[in-house]
Amino acid sequence: MCWPVGWLASGLLGLALVCSGGAALAAAPPKGKVVVQDQGRMTILDGSFDYDTRVLTVTGTSFDPEYPPTLRLERRVLKLERFDAQTLVTQPLPAEIGPGTYMLSVTTGRKNDDYSARVFILAPAPPARAQPAGPRNRMVIIDRGKDVGWHSSLVIGPDGRPMVSYLDYAERDLKVAHCHDPGCTTSTVTTVDREGDVGWYSAIAIGTDGLPIIAYYDNQFRMLKAAHCADLDCSSAQVSVVDTDRRVGEHLALAIGKDGMPVISYHDAVHGNLKLAHCADPACTKADLETVDGEGTAGLYTDIAKGADGLPVISYYDSTKRNLRFTRCYDPACVDVETRNLDTNGTGLGTALAIGDDGMPVVAYWDFVNDDLKLAHCRDPACRAADIRILDREASTGSNVALAISADGNPLIVYLDYAKGDLRLAACRDPGCAAADLTTLDSAGSVGWYSAIAVGTDGLPVITYYDETNGNLKLMHCVTRSCMVGPTPEKTDPP
Repeated sequence: MCWPVGWLASGLLGLALVCSGGAALAAAPPKGKVVVQDQGRMTILDGSFDYDTRVLTVTGTSFDPEYPPTLRLERRVLKLERFDAQTLVTQPLPAEIGPGTYMLSVTTGRKNDDYSARVFILAPAPPARAQPAGPRNRMVIIDRGKDVGWHSSLVIGPDGRPMVSYLDYAERDLKVAHCHDPGCTTSTVTTVDREGDVGWYSAIAIGTDGLPIIAYYDNQFRMLKAAHCADLDCSSAQVSVVDTDRRVGEHLALAIGKDGMPVISYHDAVHGNLKLAHCADPACTKADLETVDGEGTAGLYTDIAKGADGLPVISYYDSTKRNLRFTRCYDPACVDVETRNLDTNGTGLGTALAIGDDGMPVVAYWDFVNDDLKLAHCRDPACRAADIRILDREASTGSNVALAISADGNPLIVYLDYAKGDLRLAACRDPGCAAADLTTLDSAGSVGWYSAIAVGTDGLPVITYYDETNGNLKLMHCVTRSCMVGPTPEKTDPP
């Protein structure tokens, strides 16, 4: 963390930045002539350097984003990750740039260039802070840009490596990242569909042909689409329109059914229904469409899983009565269904569904009236009865929920503490989650949005999520089966 301190020398304004937490960038009163050089309206006001990421952030006025500015450290041109009228954020600085005194300057791209410069001192890095004993979960940035990582969905490929589908919000494209190893230290990132405004609510699964299938919403034409990848990198894909009935396809989820065909649950916004598309082939070039629940305004925040009998089960939110609802299908296309309320009174605005090792559905969800994270462990496949637990009631928690069953057979839930902007995890100690351990996984800025979780072939959880502060897609590879490391976690014994 850095904060500026101003000083005035010889009538010229200088800046010092006092830093903690391993970052330091300062400007000292000069022994020479010029500290400030401004020509035109543009002015450098402040700057900070992060030693962990080696990213330099410069703030000021009138950087004029319509004409890309040039930022220099002495004569070296620094590559910009993103910029706007008040902020310039660089890509990581080369390792050879070390402590020293530098002239930092910005020039606009206009012909009548505005210019501003400051003398900065890059101080030596502070001593490394002591880290908790034991292993640490590993975090990597999969894709960095102006705004990437919305609506991420995660699956472990047949090669044992994570695959992530997501929305590049800045470009409004559907993208896929295929990791080169279980921890995703490197990956291949591919733009799958760039036609218009696409990639919303993406969901990815591996078909019976061993290839990825992605369902997503086309926000420009208001329709449901599917992309069937030609290889694991998704270097090319067959894109199909699944449903075009005015505004359909938001809040979608995807699974592979008992018959090996993709099934997609989604919201019909015009009619307020929960719908299901049962694909006729692995690429979903054709599908049978069925209205599953037409009561009230149903089908928001859906999730879908293949039940123990191989047939779909669906969790979702009914916004008319503000209830969490659950549907069990009795055939692959969900023509014959059994539907009920699972929880009531402001619950289900965000749901995640998995099938436990006992064959029973497990639903994690947000109680938005009380701002709690809750979990329902069904006692039967149709969830006619369920044990409901409150897992985390601290402040404002439980939104952006995702769920997986650990290698030990216990539910793992990742979610957002949106009061703090933290990524949180609840690791159940038993299949019914009668008790759970809670921990914060990432608190560096506003993180934990659009989270997804899967368990790798090594038995270790993998989590993807959106870093809102930096506009990046991040991945965490846990080093234990429960993701619990370091200090003793918080504990909860749900009622």
